[in-house]
Amino acid sequence: MSTKTSEVDLLIIGAGPAGLMAAAWASRCGLNTRIIDEKDSRIRTGQADGLHCRTLEIMDSFGTPSIAADILGEACVIKEIASWASCEEHIERSETIRSGEEDLPGSRYPQVSLSQGSVEQAFLNFLERDDNSSRVERNLSPAKLHVDEASVEDNDAYPVEVHLRELGKDETAGSLEYTAQEPIKEIIRAKFVLGTDGAHSWTRKALGLEMEGDRTNKHFGVMDFIPRSNFPDIRISCAIHSSAGSIMTLPREKGLVRFYVQLAETSDLGDNFDRSKITPDDIINTSRKIMQPYTLDYSHCDWFSVYTVGQRLAKTFSHHNRVFLAGDAVHTHSPTMGAGMNVSMQDSYNLVWKIATAIRTGNREILQTYNTERMATAKELIEKDRAMSEFSCQGPSADSKKYKDFREGFRDFVSGVSVTYGPNMLVSSAGKIDEDGNEKMTNGDTGSGEIKHDKPTRRKDSQQSLPQIYSDPKLATGTTLGQRLPSYHVTNHFTAEDDHIHRAMKSDGRWRILLFPGDLANPPRFRSIRDLGAKLEATSSFINRCTPSDQSIDSVIEILTIHTSNRNSFNALDLPDIFHPWNDKLGHDYWKIFAKNNEVGDDIYKSFGIDEEKGCLVVCRPDQHVGYIGSLEDLETVGQYLERILLPKR
Repeated sequence: MSTKTSEVDLLIIGAGPAGLMAAAWASRCGLNTRIIDEKDSRIRTGQADGLHCRTLEIMDSFGTPSIAADILGEACVIKEIASWASCEEHIERSETIRSGEEDLPGSRYPQVSLSQGSVEQAFLNFLERDDNSSRVERNLSPAKLHVDEASVEDNDAYPVEVHLRELGKDETAGSLEYTAQEPIKEIIRAKFVLGTDGAHSWTRKALGLEMEGDRTNKHFGVMDFIPRSNFPDIRISCAIHSSAGSIMTLPREKGLVRFYVQLAETSDLGDNFDRSKITPDDIINTSRKIMQPYTLDYSHCDWFSVYTVGQRLAKTFSHHNRVFLAGDAVHTHSPTMGAGMNVSMQDSYNLVWKIATAIRTGNREILQTYNTERMATAKELIEKDRAMSEFSCQGPSADSKKYKDFREGFRDFVSGVSVTYGPNMLVSSAGKIDEDGNEKMTNGDTGSGEIKHDKPTRRKDSQQSLPQIYSDPKLATGTTLGQRLPSYHVTNHFTAEDDHIHRAMKSDGRWRILLFPGDLANPPRFRSIRDLGAKLEATSSFINRCTPSDQSIDSVIEILTIHTSNRNSFNALDLPDIFHPWNDKLGHDYWKIFAKNNEVGDDIYKSFGIDEEKGCLVVCRPDQHVGYIGSLEDLETVGQYLERILLPKR
């Protein structure tokens, strides 16, 4: 009997948060996807538990049913963080600060805590309710991976072959080599493979990639439990430093609290520190010594583990731009910063739309940006994790007594809102490039100095390197090239509904051009934007050139307009259809034009640093990161920028 053979656009190995994020994204991009996992069910207890505002934004961007809404309905919101430090023989509260992620520029969500299993379940619910999504195929393990290097440049090929075997009860994936006695259930031929299979990644090992880094001699216990205590801040996130050690706490759902407890350093206990001998009572007993004079006990332990602080990173996140790795498969670190699950999911979010674009256009060069963009993010994560680990281990110090100042150094990064990409072919430059590839910044708000710039991009179907695209960031000083676009309230021009602009920027694979024309009740301004619309919808426009002839004009590049006028001061339907595309069954699309005035009082022009008289346009990638900023008249440069990415390869 011959082995079943299948072909897919994307095979995802590993159904943790990063893999499920990839599956959700792939469904929205219309990819033929399979996702497999060796386990028979999702995680039930323990593992990661922190979610930050950018991750929740991404979850919400997949639309209805909202993954973020499911999460927020169950999670514990982190509102305050208290710092406690030794004072003679006991600890005292030295400072209480707001967590404040919802206070960050253009942020919609707070920091929350929820078990990894519940996060996975929210994704599984989404996939189950979405008819276009793949379902997790469990008890399946990859047994062999082979990349046909002769066909990796063929856009129609399926160059990655993965052999799957079915696992028996309580069996794990095991060795990279399988024997004839282990029957292969199926052979999958894939255009692309994504390994999200954790720190012991089978996929990474099959590619022969090694992790580099180090492990320290510092050991922590982590425990989820129902506390019985007279400690007044037991339901607030805390950083506790005493002469007996340190504890980081995080309130959790259903009355649980997570403790990260400094247990020992190998140098103190010798080289035979045995993690397997640590019990929940050991963790609680150590915590009691640190928390004097407060009492601590527990009625239920939901999960516990012991980890050794360390940071490790793979040399590359991809192989021939056909097999990719994300999350713990390529970067590992301590859990004390609460960023690991978030960064892992954001790896997948950065990648999948690029895979979809490469399949549709044949432009595989954009896939190179996954490695450069996410490698830089992982390196920054590891650097900040080292600082946080040192803070957690150093005992009472100036930092522990002024935690707010210390936290300011990593809050924006951990929240996800300050992650910045480029410059590269997907993110235009803000300045001139010298011969050494250093970018001389021209935007005073971005800062002076040098940024190392990618080499000029060369399409394989072109004889010349593509010209560098330059933005004019002075036109929108409240946004940053390469960062996710902040979100502020606007009002739908036609429905009068008040909502965040992000809600109009769903994760569906489309690029967005946001137009900020100012006052459209001004006749000359109205005529100029009308003329701009005529150019955008012309047969020869870059939008039409980048859009398949059998699809709607907004299927690849969508135009969103935010004006400053009173909604009743002009007739928006007098603008060309590119601003409100017509559908014979549904009529006009009434969800693309917005007024800046809103019930909340946000001023998106002011927040973005846009002059209402000059206006501007902002181009956003499918992941909501800003790729280009320019004047309303500069359609030629916008066209050059988008066509080199989206124009189908001949």
